[in-house]
Amino acid sequence: MSDFVAVDLETATSSHNSSCAIGIVVVQGGEITHSEGWLIRPPENHYEDINIRIHGITADQTENSPNFPEVWELVQSFIGDSLVVAHSAASADMSFIRKSSNHYDFTPPNFSYVCSRDMARLMWPNRLSYRLKDLSKEFEIELNHHDPVSDARAAAKLVLLMCEELRMASLEDAAFELGYFPRPFSIATAREGGKREGIRAVNAQEVKARLAKVKGVETSEDIGSLRDKTLLFTGKLSLMNRKEAKLLAQEAGASTVSGVSNKVDYLVVGQQDSGKVGDDGRSNKMKKAEELKATGHHIEIIDEVDFYLALENSN
Repeated sequence: MSDFVAVDLETATSSHNSSCAIGIVVVQGGEITHSEGWLIRPPENHYEDINIRIHGITADQTENSPNFPEVWELVQSFIGDSLVVAHSAASADMSFIRKSSNHYDFTPPNFSYVCSRDMARLMWPNRLSYRLKDLSKEFEIELNHHDPVSDARAAAKLVLLMCEELRMASLEDAAFELGYFPRPFSIATAREGGKREGIRAVNAQEVKARLAKVKGVETSEDIGSLRDKTLLFTGKLSLMNRKEAKLLAQEAGASTVSGVSNKVDYLVVGQQDSGKVGDDGRSNKMKKAEELKATGHHIEIIDEVDFYLALENSN
C-alpha cells in the first residue's frame, strides 16, 4: 500500500458540489510512483466564467465525462487505506468531495487526511504566505497552478520535504511531531451542513508521548470564516471590483481597510499591474505586509480563490 496519496480538485462554479477535475499523486517509499488526472462532468455541466479563467476547463471538455461518483471510485482504488494529502484541505478539497458526493447521494469509503497548508504553518512559522504557489516558488517545486495533477504533486513534495527535514520515516510520524493530527473524512458531516470534523481517534498514550515533544504547539486550521477578521485588497479581482468584494466581506462579518497596518489579518491579492510593481511582482502593500510580518504581526496573504472559499465558509 502507498505511503500517501495527494489529491487536488477543481470546481466548475462557486458551489462546492461542482467538481470538474481531480488529480492524484501516489507516494510509495518516499518517492512519487504514479500520477493521474480525470475530468468530471459537473451537475448540468454548468460553468461560471471565473472558474474557467482559473483552471481553463470548459463545458465542452467535460460534456461526455463521467460524473463524480464514477471518478471517485477510480480514485479510491489508489487511496485504499492510505493517508490522503491536500492543500487547504478542510476549506477546499475535502468540502468539494463531500458536497459532490452528497449531490449524488453517494457515500465514499472513509479515509484520513492531512492538510499540507496547516502542516506548513507549523513546520515553517511566521511566513507571510502559505499559498501553494508561494511555497512552491520558495522551495523550487515546479507548479502549473490549478492543473490538479500539478497541484497534487506540489502538495506531495511539500510534505515529503517536511518528512526529510524532520527526519521522519512516514508522513503520519511527521504530522504527530508537529502536533498535527490527521482528520477523518466522513460523508455524514456533509449531510449535517458540512461542519468540520474532530480529530481522529488514536491511542491516548501515543498521543501523550508525541505531544510531549511539541508542548505548546497548537494546530493551525485552513482559512475558515471571515467573521471578525480585517481584510485589505490589492490588485484587480477577476470576478468583481473591490467595492463589491468589500461589501461581500462586510456581509460575512469582516472589516475592510484601505491601508496596511497591524490590524490586517488577510491581504487579498488579485492580479497585479505589471506597470506598478517591481520585477519581483510585489505591490507596495505586499512589501509592507512582509515588513509587518517580520516584526511579529499576524498577517497573511491569500489569493482571490481563498477569499471566495472563505466567503463560502462564512455563510
